[in-house]
Parts: sequence; C-alpha cells; structure tokens
Amino acid sequence: MFGYIYGYNAEAVNAEVTNNQFYSIEPALTDVVITSDSVIGAYAFYNADHIVNVTIPNTVESLGELAFAYCDALHTVTFDETCKIDTIKHGTFRDSVSLVMSTLPESVKVIEDYVFYNCVANPIFTVQNTVTSIGEYTFSFDEKHLDSALTTVTFEETCKIATIEEGLFKNATSLVMHELPASVNTIETMAFENCYAEGFTHFRVDNTVSTIEEAVFRGTDNLATLTLPFVGKEMNINDNNVVDKEEMFGWIYGWAINDGSEADIY
Repeated sequence: MFGYIYGYNAEAVNAEVTNNQFYSIEPALTDVVITSDSVIGAYAFYNADHIVNVTIPNTVESLGELAFAYCDALHTVTFDETCKIDTIKHGTFRDSVSLVMSTLPESVKVIEDYVFYNCVANPIFTVQNTVTSIGEYTFSFDEKHLDSALTTVTFEETCKIATIEEGLFKNATSLVMHELPASVNTIETMAFENCYAEGFTHFRVDNTVSTIEEAVFRGTDNLATLTLPFVGKEMNINDNNVVDKEEMFGWIYGWAINDGSEADIY
C-alpha cells in the first residue's frame, strides 16, 4: 500500500491493516507522481483520502484491483501517452467520488466489473474502439448516489463490445442514451434499470441484438418510444401456445414490484 512509507497510525494498533487509513499519510500530500514502477498492486491507494492527482508512467503494465478505490479527493489520474496497461481490473476506481475521467488509454482492451461504480462526479466517458468488454455494474450507482453527473457514454464507431453486461448503467439517473453500437448482440439484466433522465425518452435496439435479458428497462420512467427487433427474450422464440414469461413484451421491464416483493405480472 502507498501509506506503508508513512508508517502506522493509532488506528493500526492491534488491528489488521486493510487500507491506507491505517497509515499516517499527511493531509498536505495531494499529488503523487510515479516514475518507474511496473506494477501498482491491489489496494495500493485504497482509501487514500487526501490524494488529488496521480501520474502513472508508461513503465506501469498492471493496475491491481481496487487500486484507487474509495479515494474521496482523487480528481485526476494521468496515464502516459504510450501506456502499456491492457486491463483495468475489478473496482479500480470505485467510489472515488471526485474522479473525472473522460476515457482510458488506447492500450486498454478489458474494463472489468465495478471499475467506475459510484464515481458520481464524472459527466462523460468515451469507450475507445480498442475495448472488447466492459464488466458488470461499471457505470452504475447505488441508491445513495442517485445524483450522479454521468450524462453521456459514447462508443466509438468501430466498437468491438458484444455484450452490455448486467447492471452496466443501473441507477445512472442523469444518463441520456438512445442506441447501442452495432457490435452488441446481448443486453443483460438490469442494464438500464432506473435510467430515468428527462432526455432518456427514446431508445433503439438494433437488429444485431439477439438476446435481451429480464428487467433491462425497469424504471426508465421517461422512455416514451422503444424500437425493438423482437418481443421477449430472444429472436424467433418458438410459440408453443404455452404461457412463457420470456415471450412477453413486459419481460424487458421485469416483474412488477408490490409491497417490496415480486408479483406474478409484468
């Protein structure tokens, strides 16, 4: 952990050190420039509350999971133009509520799950065409962070992403999006749940999509026009004259909620 060089504080006495709050990092320290390391390990800056700016050199080839998670003041992470990092791992920046990051280096191919979870200050993000997958809940928020600034997520024209994973944009209440890249063939459950921004009024699911999982559009209160290539879960579901929830239009809105429990209708 980064705080190792500052030594333990009083909270570390007789406790298992699990984050940087157990170290005596001076509040005056706001900027960290790394010059030659190749690996920034898991939890490296976890809970390093006062750091505002971090510069990562092109020598770094790996960021560990949760490396910059829960860094309340972290605003800017600068990557070298010749960055070599190809994977942004689980929860790398999650709950860093001051972070503003509009894109990632072109070297990045995989964005794992929860990477930008609860990053409420970030207004826009561009997914570069080098990215092949984005993990679940990466751009989502919990119920304590429904005032997020995220309004725009843009995919480059030659996008390679095939799956919009579970809960990817859940509770992104300011997000306005009207379509997905042509590369997408699957939209997983709760992908746009509670995306109820005033501008989220219409949405088109392209003919390239063959599977739409349950409750994708639950809580999209302002969605007035929805264009779909099929009804239900999958393209060309066989109709055997038996009631099947996966064949119903309401499947994409999920089960109706009644007194906090699941009801038997959409």
